[in-house]
Amino acid sequence: MDFFQGRTVEADYVTDPELDLKDKKILSVISKNCRFTPTQIGKQVELSKEVVAYRLKRLEQKSIWRGNLTVINPAKIGLQINIVYLQTQNLTEEKERLLITALVQHPATNYIIKCVGKYDFAFDILASTLQLFDTILRDILEKFRDVIKHYEIMPIINVLKYEHLPASFSANLKLKNCDLKNDASFSKALHDRNIDYTPPARKLDEIDVK
Repeated sequence: MDFFQGRTVEADYVTDPELDLKDKKILSVISKNCRFTPTQIGKQVELSKEVVAYRLKRLEQKSIWRGNLTVINPAKIGLQINIVYLQTQNLTEEKERLLITALVQHPATNYIIKCVGKYDFAFDILASTLQLFDTILRDILEKFRDVIKHYEIMPIINVLKYEHLPASFSANLKLKNCDLKNDASFSKALHDRNIDYTPPARKLDEIDVK
């Protein structure tokens, strides 16, 4: 994997992470709510807080767990999501590096994926209006017109499911259910069948935006 300005570009999905059952249990718990403390995680996976802390550190060193992300609903802050699929041509190693760097460093992109199949790259553009999205996309296409053969756009209307790990990962782990009443996060909302992507009723003030 390569790193650009604090973001990560995934480059290898085939390396065996060598996870044992205890690691899988810990990852399953923190994928549901990263705010759990080692003590709270330990209650669910039946390990001591010291063992949990040690294993979290080891998972971090292996880059399996790279920290926690804040998930923000773009629609609620007035942003539209459009996914762009690129098919490239005559793409040398140097031109690929320039393309990836430009996409990752662009302030309107949220993620960039290198693909195998019909399309070589997929990335999103978050913009407040369709006109702004069009301006951003045209600028990108113009800068790399010599290597872009074809592109398609997919507007995101709604998100029906959002998971960090597939359900099959946790299916047979036999985690212990714990009533953690002090969990103040909204992690449960991420597992709803339908996430509300309607625009906000009112604009956020300056403090909320910051």
